[in-house]
Amino acid sequence: MKKHFLNTTDSYHRYGLSSLSWEVTLSVMLENPQSPCRSILRKSDSFGNLLFDYLCTVLPMDRIHHLVEIGGGYGHLMRDFLKRNNMLSATMIDLSPFLLSQQQETLQEHDVQFIQENFLEINDSVLSDIDLAILNEVIGDFPTACEIPRNTLFDYYEPVDTLLNEVRRIYNSYRIALPVADNFTLNLGAIQALEKLCAAQVPYIYISEHSCEARVPKELAGLLELAVAGDPECIRLKGHDEYTIRFTDLERVATFFGYSSRRGQYLDFVEPVIDQKVAFIMHLGPSRIDRYEIIQQFIEDLAKYEYLILSLPPEKLRS
Repeated sequence: MKKHFLNTTDSYHRYGLSSLSWEVTLSVMLENPQSPCRSILRKSDSFGNLLFDYLCTVLPMDRIHHLVEIGGGYGHLMRDFLKRNNMLSATMIDLSPFLLSQQQETLQEHDVQFIQENFLEINDSVLSDIDLAILNEVIGDFPTACEIPRNTLFDYYEPVDTLLNEVRRIYNSYRIALPVADNFTLNLGAIQALEKLCAAQVPYIYISEHSCEARVPKELAGLLELAVAGDPECIRLKGHDEYTIRFTDLERVATFFGYSSRRGQYLDFVEPVIDQKVAFIMHLGPSRIDRYEIIQQFIEDLAKYEYLILSLPPEKLRS
């Protein structure tokens, strides 16, 4: 019988990470203006600009002055945001000294504070004047509780185990749907990070990641197949394991704290034009042509990645 454990990427990000070349994000895929991915978009632009445009349609971006990005990669997304509004200030929080140094280089012309620390351990005062928190394709790296015995949630006694106690606390606090499997996985760190932001009453929160619940949208029906796991799945990468996210659990946490939520797929703001050529590429299956393979993976990721945009109601906003 496997024993439960906490999967963590802390050591990898602190000491082992020296490049993201084998872990390509959607932001990186759209960074190069000559990228094949940009060539099929309704609006050819960087990920940060496309996201900024979308947030302007659903959030009062004119009221946002101070941003925090947690796990900011190379800093491309924040660079785009600060270019769009040079009155914004930002705080970048990252566990990785390598990535923080990359962000410092990318953002050197802007008003940015850099903090190398584990977000789950950071002092809450850092969030006291934040208007918008951004966690883009990062919460899959947060600690994940694995192989948790289902009977932990029902036994009358308190297990003498801090991990099991924390899992039980979360299920009891937010009435998360009970797991079916005898041994289950919980996106523990992702939930704890959201709790931290909500408890600090950050007015607006954007979260995105590879989802375990995403389904093929109608505009891609017949072109793409997705296996809906429903439970967080392990993604094995160089030097560490990450887990897909069950966004339904995050919605329950946000609702508990009084936030409204907008949930969707990247396709909502990164819009490919599905013409005959793109449809041909998608029907083609595995290809030896690099451009075709890149486009296939890109469109699949646009469906696989979900986001949450969380907002506090006006009466709960900090004065």
